[in-house]
Amino acid sequence: MGHTVVMGSHTEATLATDLDGREVVIMHREMNPEDVLAQVRTESCFIIGGARTYSRFAPHLTHVYLTFHPFIFRSDAIPLFYHLDSEVDLTFEKRITVSKEEGIYQFQYKVNAVV
Repeated sequence: MGHTVVMGSHTEATLATDLDGREVVIMHREMNPEDVLAQVRTESCFIIGGARTYSRFAPHLTHVYLTFHPFIFRSDAIPLFYHLDSEVDLTFEKRITVSKEEGIYQFQYKVNAVV
């Protein structure tokens, strides 16, 4: 809450509700990630999907937060990144319990570099 979230138009189309309390930016192919980040006026900015948007912002990431839900995905599930040109070097920071009863945890990583 209170931060900027950036997502692709396909991710936005999957949302069941509006993301009230956040500055929302919908990325389109012609938009430049550097220009989008230059316009952010909140303390933090979260890239929330999809794979193409994650890949476009990969050089600018400082942390990766992954919250796995106990669903079984088909083998053709959407990847986290799409055609990433280089590796992302991560250091595990911590695990946060979202819902112990449902087995939902968030794993937080620091991005050391995109190499």
